[in-house]
Amino acid sequence: MKEIGLSPNAHIYNVMLSSFCRERDIKMVKQLLQEIIKARIELNCRTFMRVSCLQLTCRKREDPDENIDAEIDLALRQAQSLFLDCNEFGDDRPLSCCSFSHDGNLLATCALSGVAKIWSMPKVDKVSALKGHTKRLIEVELSPVQNHLATASADRTARLWNSDGSLLNTFEGHLDHLARISFYPSGKYLARPVLIRHETVGHRYGSRVASSRRSILAFEGHVNPVLGISFSPHGFHFETTGEENTCLIWGLRKKRSLYTIPVHSNLVSQVKFEPQQGYLLLTGSYDMRFGLAKTLSL
Repeated sequence: MKEIGLSPNAHIYNVMLSSFCRERDIKMVKQLLQEIIKARIELNCRTFMRVSCLQLTCRKREDPDENIDAEIDLALRQAQSLFLDCNEFGDDRPLSCCSFSHDGNLLATCALSGVAKIWSMPKVDKVSALKGHTKRLIEVELSPVQNHLATASADRTARLWNSDGSLLNTFEGHLDHLARISFYPSGKYLARPVLIRHETVGHRYGSRVASSRRSILAFEGHVNPVLGISFSPHGFHFETTGEENTCLIWGLRKKRSLYTIPVHSNLVSQVKFEPQQGYLLLTGSYDMRFGLAKTLSL
């Protein structure tokens, strides 16, 4: 665009990129994405979803005979060659969670002491310690696009940090401690399932999606506390789990629950989407079983 004397703003870039995605003009989409990256322009949610859909369409076109079962078998065979590379003390108290950065160069850990730590990889040298929470930390999550990380605590707050240890944002206003925390694939939004009871709707529990210190969406539907949350890679859906032994799949566009998956006989403690295309969904439960579901129909 700049070669012909035009300097569009962020809104025009998003509109043009969405239009080329609808027309499936891959050449122009790649060109605009390069300009957007150089100009450090942020994509809005709708444009991000359309780019993700076009990526999925291109992959299916390039490999129409893709065999998901064969990929699962390959991953299991590769897992057999894993071995312990190092063993490090992370804190004086038990560790509650850990997370890798998007490039694999950083590792974040959090503990019941309320302190999170960042380690460089692969030597596992401590980079910084994140102090500020007054109670135990439940989860730490590194951003999928930046060297930012978020922490969820029993002190009823979530915090956003830089990798150098500086505090960027504090999310307050929860009536009970947080259960989990999860970044939207673009890194712009943060979902926080909370163990709260919403008085306006009776005994219903839910999660919130926040940006820039404020809650922008609230999803209510669980009848028991929410324990886990995970976004799909393309950003259209996210899934939550709780003490009612089921998984709920939510649609961000429709802003409601789309499916209920009754997979376990006890509370479901965690859930994760397969990070590349989101074709698979993994759940872990107190019934001593894990579940693996295909999500191609979503």
